[in-house]
Amino acid sequence: MKDLTSNRLLIFGIIIIIFLLPLSYLYFQNKNSIFLTLLMFTPMISAIITRVITREGTKDLFLLPRFKGNVKWYLLSYLLTPFIAYTGALIFFIFKPNSLDLIHSEFAVKSGVSNVYDYYKLLLTMIPVAMFRSFLVL
Repeated sequence: MKDLTSNRLLIFGIIIIIFLLPLSYLYFQNKNSIFLTLLMFTPMISAIITRVITREGTKDLFLLPRFKGNVKWYLLSYLLTPFIAYTGALIFFIFKPNSLDLIHSEFAVKSGVSNVYDYYKLLLTMIPVAMFRSFLVL
């Protein structure tokens, strides 16, 4: 059983690398978001191909959400993700404060923001809207 699991992990790792290397290179060269979208599907596609190669079948593939009995975990992961991201950004800017230039950021320039107060006001509006919108897209 241990050898079978090791073989499955090895096959999965090889398939993931086969997808990741060219797609990452293409994104690096073109900066086209379609390559990022394809990269997000890489683990799922690799898992499916691994299951086909190892003849595991589709039983217990867990591609669809299972909300029954798991709602609290889905909500926790949904809300915890931005918290972790913003905490990471906060820690980064504490150690590298010179990297924080809100007014000249691409987002600020495109939004027409001219002072820090307006920038924070825009962010406090945009972040909840983006979180709600991303939930609807799922």
